[in-house]
Amino acid sequence: LSFHKINLVLDVGAYTGTYAQSLRRFGYKKEIISFEPVTESYDDLIINSSKDKKWNIYERVAIGKDTRLIKINISKKKDSSSILKIKKNHIRLEPESKITKSENVKMIKLSKIIKKYVNKKNSYLKIDTQGYEYPVLLGSGNLLKKIKVIQLELSLHKLYEGQESWEKILKYLEKFNFKIWNIIPGFKNKEIGQLMQFDVILYKEK
Repeated sequence: LSFHKINLVLDVGAYTGTYAQSLRRFGYKKEIISFEPVTESYDDLIINSSKDKKWNIYERVAIGKDTRLIKINISKKKDSSSILKIKKNHIRLEPESKITKSENVKMIKLSKIIKKYVNKKNSYLKIDTQGYEYPVLLGSGNLLKKIKVIQLELSLHKLYEGQESWEKILKYLEKFNFKIWNIIPGFKNKEIGQLMQFDVILYKEK
């Protein structure tokens, strides 16, 4: 964040604000805008951000590739909730990821709402949308040309129905001159030590 002179973080899939809170612990003091579609998580997000003047919460929406009303599947473990259905192998590895209910929420494209924020900013786009990362990128459109760094969660093995492969997502980002900066191991199959998900941080190569 310091090296790339980041002064705006777009936190897509904010959950209750755990990512933004970690940035504050690391010493990031600039602007954050968080997006979260699940009502219960959104309500906690509002509370957790209430004393931070530079942490803004957008209205409760899902971010995707178009504008419409959608249904989001809510897991018992709320941060596993997704627009996509959870595959059986995910539930086997993490039983609390099973879907317990669903709710309707408006979906919007990031490109339609963020233009005014990023024009004069060094922006960092973080996406953690449980298998729905590719549609979020598609809905960002040419906004990606103005983003300096991207962090997103990718799956080595499909955990959600209909999610795109990590190879396709990275190939898409190559078109915008993004290169890998760092890779952070994530969710594992603890039975056999197999990595299932990872976070990748990409930077814009000039």
